[in-house]
Amino acid sequence: MKRFTWLSYGSILLSIIPLFLFYGAIHFYFKIDFTILLIITFSFLILSIICGSIALFKRTERNPLAIIAILISISGGVVIGFLLMMAQM
Repeated sequence: MKRFTWLSYGSILLSIIPLFLFYGAIHFYFKIDFTILLIITFSFLILSIICGSIALFKRTERNPLAIIAILISISGGVVIGFLLMMAQM
């Protein structure tokens, strides 16, 4: 029987956290060095894509959360990259 496991939930959590982290740092809710922020943000997004693809190809795992997590991670990375390009950082 297929079900959601910690891989799906962890992947969706790892894909949402960097968006809040980046938003909070841009609006100065907390102070953090910008290079450290980028390293943490993109490492969370890469880990989310890895966990989501592992969950996607696991036979006992349901796919919807893994697909949503991968889509959030890719779109979040594109949006953050676009914001960085527009700010010329």
